Amino acid sequence: MKKLEAYTSEKNIIFYLCRIRAKVAKERNKKHLIHLISSDSEKNYHRKDLTVNEKEICALFPSRKKWRKLGKDNRYRNKKKLNTLEKNIRSLQITIEWYRKNKPEAEFLKKLDEFIASIKNNIVDAEYSIKEPLTYPKRKDDRKNDVTICRPISIFNLKDRIIICLVNKYFTDLFDDLFYDNSMAFRAVRKVNQNFISLTHHDAIKSIIEYKNRNKNKPIWVTECDMKKFYDTVNHTIIKKFFKRFIKKVEKNKPEFYSEHAVRLFYSYLDCYTFNKSVLPLNKNQEYFSKFGIKKGKFEWVESELLKGPYIKLNNAKIGVPQGGALSGLIANIVLHFSDTIVNNRRDKNLLYIRYCDDMIIMHPNKRVC
Repeated sequence: MKKLEAYTSEKNIIFYLCRIRAKVAKERNKKHLIHLISSDSEKNYHRKDLTVNEKEICALFPSRKKWRKLGKDNRYRNKKKLNTLEKNIRSLQITIEWYRKNKPEAEFLKKLDEFIASIKNNIVDAEYSIKEPLTYPKRKDDRKNDVTICRPISIFNLKDRIIICLVNKYFTDLFDDLFYDNSMAFRAVRKVNQNFISLTHHDAIKSIIEYKNRNKNKPIWVTECDMKKFYDTVNHTIIKKFFKRFIKKVEKNKPEFYSEHAVRLFYSYLDCYTFNKSVLPLNKNQEYFSKFGIKKGKFEWVESELLKGPYIKLNNAKIGVPQGGALSGLIANIVLHFSDTIVNNRRDKNLLYIRYCDDMIIMHPNKRVC
């Protein structure tokens, strides 16, 4: 566990910038490969202007052909070979180090240092707030009545994106001991036997297989729950209620790690977006969907279900968190920790309960209990 200042170091900021730049390179290479195979000129990124976000991130690094090549030793971590994205991140880190040592006057370094300084200043600036993200419609597989159903993906400006990632890493580590082991999504990286590991969906599957093996001669009943439109409907008041509970525990048990700056930025993240105000009105604007090459686009909504519940009307309700924002996964764990507590309080050794974000599975030999 570390203080917020450790998470907002120059090294960490550069790492997240390198990761974003490497992802841009990966996506462009992917499109170009499709162009080479299919001769689709639309996929030729050499003929396409960079987006505003791509221009901003690319300006902070030298051109792709000037990236330093990795030696043999840098292609492995903990004796495991790095994948392409990881290799590009490491290449960018080495490139920055090389330029600082050999060409400190490089123009991109000046821009990079100014950007890092602005992030550090904004994090501690009480007046700074996270801006409302742009919404990108991502097609889902299903079509209904010739309508193209889309998922709203939030795209934050580069500075906010980095700040959100840093604050999310801080809170993920800060709260991790408070979560149950059967909450398996968006957890902190742990050090086990000199190796750093993090839980994934593979661990969830492994737990299910082990449970089945322990109960080979018994019938097993299964209950599965996938919360419909969780990210789009989670209530801000509920989020704040449970977040405050976690913060109070930190203030009591780890007061030296508490950061009012991180808490302020968490609330700013919530305030920058609501589904019913940021996304839902776009359904009335087909020109918006046309910009992304989508005909008869629509973001699905569950208004009728919500009005059957606690809401009388939805106009002024603050509901929904950004899909694509790093803090949204943490928010899911904070809110659904309530469900985890109820199930875990049963202390039933025959019970298997696993939650991966808003997907839950309960397994038990007894049908009634399940």
